[in-house]
Amino acid sequence: MLEIRTSGDSAVTLSRGFGVSDALIGKVRRGELYKSPRSRRSAVASDRPGWALAFYTGMRRGEVGRSEWQHVFWDADEIMVAASKSDAGEGRRVPMVGPLKRILREEWIRRGEPATGTIVVRSVDSGKWQARADKAWKEARLARVTLHEARHTYASFLMAAGYNLKQIQEYLGHADLVTTGRYIKNLPVPRGTTARQKLDAYLASEVGDL
Repeated sequence: MLEIRTSGDSAVTLSRGFGVSDALIGKVRRGELYKSPRSRRSAVASDRPGWALAFYTGMRRGEVGRSEWQHVFWDADEIMVAASKSDAGEGRRVPMVGPLKRILREEWIRRGEPATGTIVVRSVDSGKWQARADKAWKEARLARVTLHEARHTYASFLMAAGYNLKQIQEYLGHADLVTTGRYIKNLPVPRGTTARQKLDAYLASEVGDL
């Protein structure tokens, strides 16, 4: 006959007695055992969307902090800067490149697919924002980067991709080309973009071999 006995030991002690790992016990106690990766991320705020906006759209610090979901146009692959410190920058639409779109969509899903509200949860004006980034840069053995330097990085992306000065001005939200010129004057000319090579590439794509 099967004898059932009670024990005064805790569930954790009994689980360890049956060879259950502490990691698994911890997941059970936190209610994470059957959660999907999506639901596990739901309670974790991240600075990643803010840095992605800075690196891939060139938004200023204040523009990053004020960016909102209703200004993300998924189908058009664009994001609008609705509020800017300058009239020239306000209302501009910036291309939403693949890496940025993936990061924003993950954050959008994590937040429950909101129709409105700010994209960045944590304050970009807090000193803790840069402190967290500095720690990450150091751990990865990378040079320190600030939000403003990320904006300059975006300008270099545009130049390397072959955008003209007027387009770079528009995407950065500058009031004049002089300001844009200061951004890019020290950037190296991308390889393969001499005057001849640029024209050769254009003719090859439009006309083909002659």
